[in-house]
Amino acid sequence: MNSQLKILLIKALKFIVILAILDIGLGMGVRMLFFTQHSGKFFRMNRSFTKANADIFIFGSSRSNHHYHPEILNDELNLKSYNVGAQGQQILFQTTVQKIILNRVKPKLVILDVSPEWMYKSTEANDNLSELRPFYFRYPEIIGPVLAVQSQLQKFWLNSRIYQYNSTIVHIIYYRLKPQIDVDGYVPLFYTMTPRDSRSQILDDSLKNLNGKPKSIDTIYENALTSFLQNARSRNINVVMVYSPDYSGAKAVGNPSAERINAIGRAMEIPVIDYSDDPYFRNHPEMFNDIHHLNDQGAKEFSRQITQRLKAYL
Repeated sequence: MNSQLKILLIKALKFIVILAILDIGLGMGVRMLFFTQHSGKFFRMNRSFTKANADIFIFGSSRSNHHYHPEILNDELNLKSYNVGAQGQQILFQTTVQKIILNRVKPKLVILDVSPEWMYKSTEANDNLSELRPFYFRYPEIIGPVLAVQSQLQKFWLNSRIYQYNSTIVHIIYYRLKPQIDVDGYVPLFYTMTPRDSRSQILDDSLKNLNGKPKSIDTIYENALTSFLQNARSRNINVVMVYSPDYSGAKAVGNPSAERINAIGRAMEIPVIDYSDDPYFRNHPEMFNDIHHLNDQGAKEFSRQITQRLKAYL
């Protein structure tokens, strides 16, 4: 080996060592900031993984997060409830979070707020799984296989501490400066949708559907839903699927994705409660923040109504 090659290898080795030290040092600093948050989505995730203890856990996307008011469920059912809903997250995320939580606690009831679109292939849903990366070091055997859906290289990149947290820094800063209100995971919305809002948003949704690619069912999502339901059943935990109110007209019938959700529910004898096109809420647009989400007034009314249906499963 000539001297020039030796020098090059030594420089490369030094560079790798410096990168590793920086990665460890900066990663530890960001991790410390991450786990000392006191509000926001990641704070709520960490609380649900490590501290939340309830008789009822509510899983789902932003619709779950904004539609189920734990204090109303608590008062009506005389039980403790916790809302695990996370914005933009679909069934792969929900199943992963559920596994982590059920390894620690055993609730009486699990509610899964489902969307009629959940069984369709979705690059966005897979991309959003990156929000699990900051927790990989704690739950590698649960989170690792799910992140592999994005890429088989994830296992390699997750060795970097900076990589685990690189998409969270803006979130950490934002919610330190502007804390977000939550009530046992529930995040209220306070805007009142106007007729003009609803017309514009429904038109936007229609145009997206017309211009979008044909939708197809993803068997990975079907298996994830089956796994979610089995995880609860195998622990003797009651489980219910709910389509909560939607003003957009996205119904839980006549939709191939929703039909697959319903078929899996029937096959496993899981109750499905459908409020997706409920006339009461369709006739009260003032209860919506936008066409897909109830505002705080609507969430309180829905929570009062759903508790009466849930009593049969407790």
